[in-house]
Amino acid sequence: MSVQSALYSEKHAAKANLTLSLLGLTDWSEDSVKALQQKIGATADGWFGPKSIAKWKAWERKNGFPHAGPPTPGLEGCVIIDTDPHAPPAGVKVVNHMEEGGIPADDRDTSPRKHLVTQFVFHRGAEGHRRGENYAQATERILDARGLSTTFSMDIDGTIYQHFDPAIRRGRHATHHNVQSDSIDIGGPFSQKRSPEPGQKKLTVKMAIGRKNDGKPPLKRSYGTVKCWSLTPAQEEALVAFVPWYCKLRGIPLTACSDWRTFRVGGIGQRDPVTNVPGLLAHTQISGPGQRVDGILPLMVLKDSGAPIHWRSGEEFFDVGAVG
Repeated sequence: MSVQSALYSEKHAAKANLTLSLLGLTDWSEDSVKALQQKIGATADGWFGPKSIAKWKAWERKNGFPHAGPPTPGLEGCVIIDTDPHAPPAGVKVVNHMEEGGIPADDRDTSPRKHLVTQFVFHRGAEGHRRGENYAQATERILDARGLSTTFSMDIDGTIYQHFDPAIRRGRHATHHNVQSDSIDIGGPFSQKRSPEPGQKKLTVKMAIGRKNDGKPPLKRSYGTVKCWSLTPAQEEALVAFVPWYCKLRGIPLTACSDWRTFRVGGIGQRDPVTNVPGLLAHTQISGPGQRVDGILPLMVLKDSGAPIHWRSGEEFFDVGAVG
């Protein structure tokens, strides 16, 4: 094997967020790369560079993801940060993007990570799924169709799927916050228009989410009543164990706002008061006014659990952002 060509191929593949497993290869040898190049219609020279990557992406768009490669030994069940595996807390099941059964995000829906991560953003994931897929798979499929991506998604049984390495790539999930945040989408039927999964309970919650582009200061928005289903017990248990562990691993402050409201100011040209606020955030707190409750339920679970999180009031939360 040519060491030089193998290093070249590995370097360029990593830049494109492509791994041996994703490409269906066992190594970066010239013979392996040539076989792949012949398969995708690239020049079979054994050097997997930008032209081969472009051919791969075109081939993948036409043929779909092959899921052909063997899992990378030692990475099963771990969270991958900067290519290193980290075993999650006991009882938390993780399936990463580099192992068999993983759900890798399309690299075209992520961007290179260049800035320090200071926020962890919660989203509501898919509320339904097709036959043969779970809520996490449905979430990734829906996001992919929109050119979006999230670091993690959670199925109804509490299993957490990692879709890419967040130290190398960043997701596209929250406008103005992507460069500084990781994210997780919690899947499941949360609207009471849908049938609940076993263990879900009816909730009635007061939220000040405002109306679209109402232009009102966040603390002037009135509360409304939202009726929804809770997370499942398995999701709650996994969330409470995973979030403090992950934030400590990533250096994200364990702080959050205990006020269920939209904080981003509506209207064109008005300053977003939470861009510089570190910690845990619901998408509804940073996405602007509208009929959104996106990400509030996980915060409610964390607050009720007594997890080691510093909770600020709405006034404290807004002041931090306003002067940040």
